[in-house]
Amino acid sequence: MVGWGESSPYSQVAGDTQATNVAAAKLLAGIVRGEDPFDIPRIVTEMDVAITGEPGIKAAVEMAIWDICGKLAGQPIRCLPGNYRDSFETDLTVYLDDPQIMAEKAQSVVDRGFKTVKVKLGESAAADITRMRAVREKVGND
Repeated sequence: MVGWGESSPYSQVAGDTQATNVAAAKLLAGIVRGEDPFDIPRIVTEMDVAITGEPGIKAAVEMAIWDICGKLAGQPIRCLPGNYRDSFETDLTVYLDDPQIMAEKAQSVVDRGFKTVKVKLGESAAADITRMRAVREKVGND
């Protein structure tokens, strides 16, 4: 049985790279192969014990396990954790840029109907405060 998952390594956000993801995936494969895929909490705990960091590839492996569980159950993955929702809210991300550009992009996210705007920060405290002030002035505090 094959499960599919995906990682988007980006060292500036989570500290992982494609090379570290590949190395971690090889180690994680040895941990999950042959295990009961429905024992997800235990497998995730074992992955966390085996590897510090590398959140992207660990999430990808967990996605693959969920995919296997759905295939084995003959159900869409959304049905496995209880299927109590037919929709959910998500966000859109505004990436690091000039404060005014970030503010415009945040307004565009709000105009598209999103209630949550994820704003990337981390360059420096002063620059981040300037960015957040620009975004708040543009879209408000809600």
